[in-house]
Amino acid sequence: MATGERSKAYRRTRQNYDSALLVVASVVRSWDPCSLIGSGAPPDEFDAEIATVVAHIPCISDAASAAAALSSVFSASFESSLFSPARCAAPADGETGLPADSAIRKPCFQGSAREQG
Repeated sequence: MATGERSKAYRRTRQNYDSALLVVASVVRSWDPCSLIGSGAPPDEFDAEIATVVAHIPCISDAASAAAALSSVFSASFESSLFSPARCAAPADGETGLPADSAIRKPCFQGSAREQG
């Protein structure tokens, strides 16, 4: 791949990441798990979780997998009993929630050596 092509591919990838980050940030901040932002926490309170959810986008194909991603990420950061996939279903809804956009998704390599190592 020529340098110019690599540069264009990087910009496309970076633009896709930035777009996904904005969408996921909007969804998570509107959802406001644990009502932290509504209680006065800064808007960047969930930035680490938002970035981790964005990393899950390649594996998100529908609302159920989006809810599973949210559940996994927020269960790791907060009390896991509060973030079942069922509780995470509303922000994962396809119309108002996390993107399942082919422009920002790639195939998920679940169980592959790549994922494990």
